[in-house]
Amino acid sequence: MDTEQDITELKRMVAESLEIAKDTNRTVHALRRNARFEMVSRVIYWIIILGILGVSYTFITPYLTQLEQAYRSLQSSVNKAQTTTTGAQNYLQNVQDAVKKLPAF
Repeated sequence: MDTEQDITELKRMVAESLEIAKDTNRTVHALRRNARFEMVSRVIYWIIILGILGVSYTFITPYLTQLEQAYRSLQSSVNKAQTTTTGAQNYLQNVQDAVKKLPAF
């Protein structure tokens, strides 16, 4: 009888071990599935982010070009104003020099 109890105990232990192995297998498969899903989600996320950046760049480029042209135009106007100011200063200096050379009354 002792052997029969041992055999019954062994059968119970084997059944319990089998149940644990099946549970472990389900858990491992769920982890793999979740890892794959997360990887695909990340790839899709980055594709969306890069796509938005690409489309934004395409739509913003004309405005950036106009802004750059406006800046260059402003810079050119400032340079012309500086040249004009320098010319006016030289003219006034020449007038002052000419006035100093006039005989005093």
